[in-house]
Amino acid sequence: MPVDITANYVRIRVANPSKFIRLRVKTIGKGIRAIFGFKKGGGSEIQSFLFPRSRYTLAKAKAWIKSHNYIVHESWLVTDILIGEDYLEFQESLITPEIEARITELEFNIVEDIKKKETWEWLLSG
Repeated sequence: MPVDITANYVRIRVANPSKFIRLRVKTIGKGIRAIFGFKKGGGSEIQSFLFPRSRYTLAKAKAWIKSHNYIVHESWLVTDILIGEDYLEFQESLITPEIEARITELEFNIVEDIKKKETWEWLLSG
């Protein structure tokens, strides 16, 4: 999407930030903040939304986005995190609809395995 989850916010991007020359943050209600992007030729639009984690889960934030007729810009999957003395870098891959369907399938299978306790039984036994 990308969707970022930090200690304080769930951030959902609805427009590519490269379209804008500057950004401005405005609280729009119930703690939700909209990041407005201003275009070089004039005009503005919302680039992303910040939802306070104290009030919104990822599912609730996504539902709000959908109910307000926004479309999430793109999806990214963090594939690796590089940690150095003075940096933290995320390596990401764009999620295509096919990859998203496969991830959903894998998540479903993991949940089913946990319910059955077959795959994880070795963890539960001493």
